[in-house]
Amino acid sequence: MATPQWTRIAGDFPPTLNRDTPPPALKPNETPAGYGYDLTKPGLLVAGSVPVGTARTNKTYAFGDPEVTYTWYYNRLWLASGPTLYYYAPDYTAAVYEQGLGQVNFPESASILAYMPFNGYDMAVITAAGGYVIPGAIDPRGRFQRGPLIQEVATTVAGYVTELDGTVYVSNASGLFAWRGEEVKELTVPVRNNATGFTSTALLCNYVKKWVIGTSKFVYDANTQRLYDYNTSGFLYTTPTLSMPAARPLTVYKLGFVIDRSSTATGTAGIATQIEEGSWSAVETFSFVANEGQYSWVEYQLPNPLMCRRFAARLTALSSNIYIREIHAYVDGYAQSDYSA
Repeated sequence: MATPQWTRIAGDFPPTLNRDTPPPALKPNETPAGYGYDLTKPGLLVAGSVPVGTARTNKTYAFGDPEVTYTWYYNRLWLASGPTLYYYAPDYTAAVYEQGLGQVNFPESASILAYMPFNGYDMAVITAAGGYVIPGAIDPRGRFQRGPLIQEVATTVAGYVTELDGTVYVSNASGLFAWRGEEVKELTVPVRNNATGFTSTALLCNYVKKWVIGTSKFVYDANTQRLYDYNTSGFLYTTPTLSMPAARPLTVYKLGFVIDRSSTATGTAGIATQIEEGSWSAVETFSFVANEGQYSWVEYQLPNPLMCRRFAARLTALSSNIYIREIHAYVDGYAQSDYSA
């Protein structure tokens, strides 16, 4: 065996969830299983809860007998009724006047669930059959036509749709999708084969931090393109798995933590380890003691280091005053230089 050495196994937190990629192939900022992170502290692994979101708002006008509520987009009134979206002459807010055809029909579905501006000056229309684009919906002449049906963004509830920075986000039984123009991107690809907690969920936004929030279940960070799980209560973080080419053996003796603190009080973490693909060890409580200082390198000695071909660690609990920047492993038999780019 070579001389043991420290190697960085995790960092660039908070980690994005990736359930579908084999754990040995994950990057240091990914986790195969984890939930319950504080997203307000970039670069750090901190225990936290799902952030609060805001529902999308828009201007409406109500008038008539019986009273009808119209939506105000692009300087005109709009009204969805069944599979038809009606539009009226621009500038009027207390009366409706027909302009041109005055309507766009979507007969593939029984009713329109939601519609909203996106992609600059277009209109997105969402139905149970899929989505449509009305290009150039800002045109004051009202010469509107619809594009083809986009089935990937079909959904069943109006609240499963929101918009952030000109992109429409749709939650459905297959996961979370981002739609801009004619391009649709599946954002939940890393959990596609185990999408529990990431489907058919009402969507909110944090418009300042650019988070799409699946109520109490998940968060998608539009800035970093990372996915976070809150469907399970509590806290869990799992490292990527250490392994070597050709299944060569290695031994992990210690874990090293680069930490910050919100206070110098003693904090704790629950730590468990796994070798090969066996069961996780019993959780051991490890203390980050106060006299180690606010910014520290802290080492955890594994109780029973064993030679293996795969190694992973997990934190099952973490005190609120402990902020982890990086996790390292003291390894015999592991060398990052053995991996080619």
